[in-house]
Amino acid sequence: MKKIYLLISAALLSAGAYAQTLTQSNHAMVVGDSYATKQCDSTGVTPGGNGSGQTWNFSSIAIHNSTLKNFNAVTVASTGSAAAYPSAGVAVSSGANQNSFYSSNSTDYKYYGGDVSVGANAVVLNYSTPFAAARYPMALSNATTSAISGSISAFSNTGSFTGNATVTATGTGTLNLPSMTFPNVIKVVSVQTISFTIILPGTFNMVTTDYYSPTGSKAPMFSIASSTLASGLGTSVQTFANINSNYLVLGIKEQQDQIALGFEVFPNPASDVVNVSYNNPSNEAVSYEVINTNGQLVKSEKVNSTNGFNKQQISLNGLSSGMYFVRLIVGEKSAVQKINVQ
Repeated sequence: MKKIYLLISAALLSAGAYAQTLTQSNHAMVVGDSYATKQCDSTGVTPGGNGSGQTWNFSSIAIHNSTLKNFNAVTVASTGSAAAYPSAGVAVSSGANQNSFYSSNSTDYKYYGGDVSVGANAVVLNYSTPFAAARYPMALSNATTSAISGSISAFSNTGSFTGNATVTATGTGTLNLPSMTFPNVIKVVSVQTISFTIILPGTFNMVTTDYYSPTGSKAPMFSIASSTLASGLGTSVQTFANINSNYLVLGIKEQQDQIALGFEVFPNPASDVVNVSYNNPSNEAVSYEVINTNGQLVKSEKVNSTNGFNKQQISLNGLSSGMYFVRLIVGEKSAVQKINVQ
């Protein structure tokens, strides 16, 4: 019996370690991926500790719901910038002239630049020597360094930049967000320091701390970005915090409740209807919600349920093709499943 317990413990530890590792499949954006963010109050926000077994507590952070921003992974050609970024394989777009360009393989994830905001200024970066945004697999203490260079365009002028960048997985642990907790999170810190010449010489330093839940989303669940721009015109320092707008449907409570409720959704993908099955041992009130990838509630309904095992259908009429989350609520418990609507 002791041997069995040891085997189970080893398996759980192995699974946890894998869940805290970034790979091409759980991190690199491909055409068709999408996510959304909302800005948070960054006052007093700090990245927290490094190392294993950390707890990063942002459970009281204020979320600005009016700042929803959607990101979609699209073809480079669709942006009209294929000639400028010939080595990129995918663009992550949040609107017209708001594109970032990447390529990936099983060993790395490269960033080639794109449209960025420096203060209130629109800047276009084009990396002739790309920034290695990740080396796969990326686990605790793994790091990569890049020498970066390229062109910079702003204020109707074009100049050049050189610098260096480092990306380090500095911590693993638990991430607390408002009303949700995520285990098996990996904290990744990216630092870029560049010197540029455009009208006047200057330096730009950007430190981004991303908290990934690799089993939940390719995009970070939470991010903190701090930048310092220094030139002959003065120095500007800014800090931003962003939250994955979909985090509410991905917490540990749902994962635990899903096991207790035996919640299943099928078929998947689905078109007109989807079947849900679940256990309601105490004959509690039951309802469901359908949430899109922007975190928006698109459908909800109370359903008639009986004591014990239940199987019911949910109509998907009126839903556009894409990925959705079905959240089942049974009394005080809730569980979430992803579905693809065709």
